[in-house]
Amino acid sequence: HKEEGYFIAAELLQKICAFKEGVEAIRSKHFFVKRLHNLAEDLRRKAIVEK
Repeated sequence: HKEEGYFIAAELLQKICAFKEGVEAIRSKHFFVKRLHNLAEDLRRKAIVEK
């Protein structure tokens, strides 16, 4: 269910970034942004392998 987690995380990130306070909070939490990026890369690689 990693794929579902990615989409949920992406939606939450989008909602958080809709507000100035959310953007400031995300900027202070680089780990979470990096983790989300890594999940997206994993999914991209899986999609290439499945083709």
